[in-house]
Amino acid sequence: MAKRNTYFEDEVVMKKIDMKQLFKVFRYICPYKKTVVLVVFLMLFSAGISMLSPLLLKQIINVVVVKEDYRMLALVVVGMVFLAFLDIGITFVHQILSGIMGQGVIASIRQDIFYKLQKLPFDYFDSRPDGKIVIRVTDYINDLANFFANYLVQLLVYIAKIFIVTFLCFPYPRF
Repeated sequence: MAKRNTYFEDEVVMKKIDMKQLFKVFRYICPYKKTVVLVVFLMLFSAGISMLSPLLLKQIINVVVVKEDYRMLALVVVGMVFLAFLDIGITFVHQILSGIMGQGVIASIRQDIFYKLQKLPFDYFDSRPDGKIVIRVTDYINDLANFFANYLVQLLVYIAKIFIVTFLCFPYPRF
């Protein structure tokens, strides 16, 4: 009989990150290429919109306060409210699309895992507690899908925001 792997004994992981396995996981996103591109575009657009509010505040400080132009103040405030609603709407849409994509990725990965589990020998199940197998199939897959559906796309958007803010910080020539 195989050595029993009990619940209080953690398995030793020899390899921390295997790039081949990481690229295998990317194949689950391939059916959602259009959704990923749309979500990235919406997030970048939302990031650009959120960068416009400070420019409108600059307009209030430099023009409205100096010239006491209350008509301009009303226009700038309406513009800021419009941008806020637009940002909320775009964020809502990209979160729904990310959720749909994440759930599709989870379903595909779980389906493949269940097929793989059915092909494993009985010794595999005899040597491991049921809880460890269930946690791997459910919780770890949820974490993986959240990474691809949310964090990977957000990383791209945050990098773009850094470039946009850096570009806006440099003085531009005034003519």
